[in-house]
Formats: sequence, C-alpha cells, structure tokens
Amino acid sequence: MKKTQRKDAFRNISKQFVSYFSIIVISMLAVTAFLGINYSADALIGNASDYMNRLSFRDAEITSTMLVTENDIEAIRNMEGISEAEGVYQTSTKLLGKTSNLSVSVISAPQRISLPEIRQGCMPVSASDCALELEIMEKMGLSVGDTVEIGSGGGKPAPYLRHTTFRISGSFVHADHYAKESFASGSRYIIVTEDAFDAEALDGCFTKALVRYDKPNTMRMIGREYDALSAEVFPRLNQLAEERASIRDAEVRERYAQSIQEGQEQLDEAKQKLDDGRKQLDDSAKLIASNEKKLAAGKKKLDSAWKQLEAGRKKLQTAKSELNAGKKKLDAAEKELKAAIDQVVSGTDYAGNSAAYTRKIKNYLAKNSVDKLDSETSELLPQEVTDSEAYQSNYPSIKSKAKQYSDGLKQYNNGLKQYNRGLKQYNKGLKEYKSGLAQYRSGVKKLNNAKTELKKGEKEYAEKLTEYQDGEKELQKAKDDLAALKECRWVVLDAESNPSYVHAKSSAENIRKLALTFALLFVLVGILVIYATVARIIDEQRKLVGTVKALGFYNREAAVKYLLFGLSGTFFGMVLGTALSYFVLQKMVLTAHAQFYVTDGIPSRFHVALTAAAFAVGILIAAISVWWACAGLIRRSAVELM
Repeated sequence: MKKTQRKDAFRNISKQFVSYFSIIVISMLAVTAFLGINYSADALIGNASDYMNRLSFRDAEITSTMLVTENDIEAIRNMEGISEAEGVYQTSTKLLGKTSNLSVSVISAPQRISLPEIRQGCMPVSASDCALELEIMEKMGLSVGDTVEIGSGGGKPAPYLRHTTFRISGSFVHADHYAKESFASGSRYIIVTEDAFDAEALDGCFTKALVRYDKPNTMRMIGREYDALSAEVFPRLNQLAEERASIRDAEVRERYAQSIQEGQEQLDEAKQKLDDGRKQLDDSAKLIASNEKKLAAGKKKLDSAWKQLEAGRKKLQTAKSELNAGKKKLDAAEKELKAAIDQVVSGTDYAGNSAAYTRKIKNYLAKNSVDKLDSETSELLPQEVTDSEAYQSNYPSIKSKAKQYSDGLKQYNNGLKQYNRGLKQYNKGLKEYKSGLAQYRSGVKKLNNAKTELKKGEKEYAEKLTEYQDGEKELQKAKDDLAALKECRWVVLDAESNPSYVHAKSSAENIRKLALTFALLFVLVGILVIYATVARIIDEQRKLVGTVKALGFYNREAAVKYLLFGLSGTFFGMVLGTALSYFVLQKMVLTAHAQFYVTDGIPSRFHVALTAAAFAVGILIAAISVWWACAGLIRRSAVELM
C-alpha cells in the first residue's frame, strides 16, 4: 500500500470513527460470546477430565444378578481394549444419626480404579475403621475420630457387613461423585476395608466390577475421541457379558443341583437313622414294659416271701418261748435231782460233792437211757453212798427225778433242734429275701435308668425329627429357588450412567450450544453492520471513488482503504473480545459452575487453536462483507460514479 493510500485510509477511519467503532464493538461482542463460552466449556471439560483421570474414574461398571467372580474379573482384564479391571464389595444401607438417618453405599477400598482423594485423616486400616465422603461428614456434622453406626438399626448390620459400629478414620472426595449431591443424585460412599465384608456370605464373589479402557492418560473423559473409544470397546464388553453370564448361570445351577443332591442324600441318611432310632426306642419301650411286669411279679413274690418270713419269725418266737419254758422245767428237774442226791450224800463224807454227782448223772442221761441208770449207779456214785441206807430208801426218788430230767432233756433237745432248724430256714429265707430285694431294687434302678434313657432318647429323637423336617423344608426351598432362579444377567454401564459425569458433560455441551447460538447471531449482525457501514461510506464517497478510478487506480487499489477500514475494526474488536472472553466472561461462567462440583474452583483455560480459528473466520467474514459492500460500486466506470 502506498503512503498516500495509507493516509487516506486512516483519514477515512477518523472521519467515520463512529461507524468504525460500531464494527469494533460488534466484533468484540461476537468474539467475547463465542470464545468466552467455548473457553468456559473447555475449562469445564478439562477440569472434569483432570479430576476423573487423576482418580482413575471407571470407564465401565459391571454388576451381575449372580455376583461377579474372580474368573469374571480376569476375563474382563484379558479383553482387548481393557487396561484394568477390579472387583469391589458394595452394599446399600443407612448411616444412623442422632436425629436422622442417611442413605449411603458402603464399598470396599478400591486399589486401582475409581479412587478416593483423602481430604482429612487417612483411609481405613482395620475392619472397625471407615472413611466417609466429605459431603456425608458435612451433612451429618461428623468429625474424624467419631464413632458411627451403620445398618438398619437394633444392632443389625447391613447386608454382607460384619459389624455395625465403625470409627471414622478420614474423609474424602470420590471419582464417582465429581458433582455435588444436590446436582447429581446418588448415595454417597462410606469406604471400609475388604475384611469388613463377609466374604463367606458373598461366596467369595464381588458385588460389582470396575473397568478402565486402554487409553492414553491425556485423553479427556468428555469429548469425541473418548466417545469413539467407548463406542468401540463398550459393545465388546456387552458381548463378553453375555458369554460370562451364561457360564456363571451354568455354574450356579450346577452348584444348586449338587447341593440339592447332597442335601437329599443327607436327608435320606438322616431318615434311616431316625427310623433305626425309632425302632430302638420302641424296642426299649417294649423291654421296659416287659421288665415292669417282671418287676411287678417279683414284687409280689417278695411280698409273699416277706409274709412267709414274718409267719416263720412269729413261729420261731413261739418256739423260742416254748424252748425257754422247757429250759426252765429242765432246770427245775435238775434242781430236784440235785436235792435228791443231796439227801443221799448228806450223811457221808461226800456231802459237798452233790453238784459234781448231779453233773455226772446229767452227762450220763444226755447219752444213755434212764433205764440203764440202775446198772450204772455204782459208776456214777461212790460205793459208800450206794451202800448206804439213805441211798436205798431214796433211790426210787432219785431215779424218778432222773427220769423227769431225762424226759425233759429229750424234749428240750428236740425243741432246740426244731428251733435251730427253723432258725436256719428262716435265716436262709431272709438271706434269699434280701438277695431278691436287692435284685428287685437293682432292677427298679435299672428300669428307672432305662426310662430316663428312653425319655432322653425320645427328646433327642424329637429334636432330630425337627431338624429333619427343617432340612426337608430347606431342601424344598432350595428346589423352589432353583426352579424360580432367573437366568444370570450382567448389567454393563458406561460412563454415561454416572450422574456426575452426565452433569459435567451436559453442562459443557449446553454451554457450547449457547456459544454457537450467540456466535451465529453476532456473525449475522456483524456481517450486516460491516456491510451496511462500508456500503454507506462507499455510497457517500462514490464521486471520490470515481475520481480515484479516473486518475488510473485499479479497482483493488480503490477498495483497499475500505478493506482496511472493515478488517482493522474487526481485528481490534476481536482482540478486545478475546481479552474479555478470557478474563471476564469465562471467569463469570466458571464461578457460577464451580458451586456444582467438589473441586476447589475451576481454573481458566486458553484455547490457542480455537482462538486462531476464530480470528481467521472473523477476518474472512469481514473481508467478504467489505468486498460484497463495495463490489458493485468498484465495478462501475468512473463516468458513472461521477
């Protein structure tokens, strides 16, 4: 451009400054709206992506109606397009507060995917520790170190949890909850250790699997590139889900069937034992009844024997009385015999030996008949006595007394023999009675023990029968459960299933749509303003344009100052608009959106490529508008213009 043309262009700008300023303003507004809103959308996406990538937000989440096994996790991990898969435990329950309860999800601490970011304290280290999401801490007014109760109340733990009481070890924000609960629904998390869950109740399985796609760490979680990757990998996950669900379904049904078969075998064995036990109990009852009859009969015999013994005892007592009476008679006869002998020896030298002579005669009579006493008197008494007159006169009395004594002795000895024989029989009967009584008592004791054992056996049988009946019910329930068991189904969810992800993505997309709307509006207005302004100026300066053309200037040389007018105004407006979009509009939008998310504010972002493209398009539109405005006049001849 020549110096004179440049001066003319600047002079034209100064003369038409109001029109020039209008181009600057409309360009500034258009760029401010377009870039400011796009910068904001890019900052929202970038902040969300940085947060989710930093915490390894899961790209997919898988749950199964029959839980997720370790083999399922390994199959997912080995699938093409997957970088990592991890199983976690999760259960829904309530956090019990003093005045209100809060619905929460208790999860095991993840190791690689969808990680928490500690804000206070630390992660739980024992089964009695827990970490609470920051929003829960603020809502319930809790602090690190407090003790909380988790469950349905009454000391009953949540499903699959071992405990109800936990100590708060720390607070955190989680990858799954980028947006606050007020703007993205869903129960907030309480993290516990894996051993806080009852792995046995879960059959060694996980409640869900978290999946990360194989992608660069720099890839944004929100954008076309990520959507394309998800569209490629997600269908393969669904295909794997169908395969693994079928395998899992077969495994569970086979296990159910095997468990039912084993249960049936155990019930059959228990039934056989019950039948055998019932037979033994019935046999024992019969034996007890038979022994009761035998004992009753034995009791009758014992009673009869006792009566006989009592009768014998009474007879013995009578015989003993009679024997004692006979003994008295015998003693009296002995005294009379001695008195008779005393009369015979009283006048002799043998008067003091009457007792000895009486004893000799007694001993003789004990072995011999009294009839032989006549021939044996000389052997029993001294000859001097037997030759005496007193003897001769008193001998008949002696013999009579001796005969009385002999008869009494025989009667007494016979009575004594009978008494001893009766006593022996009585003692024998008493011994037999006592032996029988001991046997009877032993039998009664054994019978009572048998009855006790029978009662105990009946109780055990009743308990075993109840267990058997309960086992039958459980077995039938297992059969019914197997019959009603629905086919295993995997539910595969992508990032779009996460409310926070959807909120961040939809917010950015809505802002971008708004940017496009404003951009189109301001571009249209800008085109009209530039066209109208330049067209008006050219119309006012048509004679000047004709003079310039008459002096030999080319059309392009005549149009340069108008292009400079429109393009420079547009450029300066775009520069101002860029500054306003970054420092003002973006700040306003991000400040308004920062309240939605758990991060500490949203940093501003400058998009070089987008800015360059906006400048290029703006300059091009301005150039086209100016050329379109002046094309008609420039093509006319100098004569027509003048």
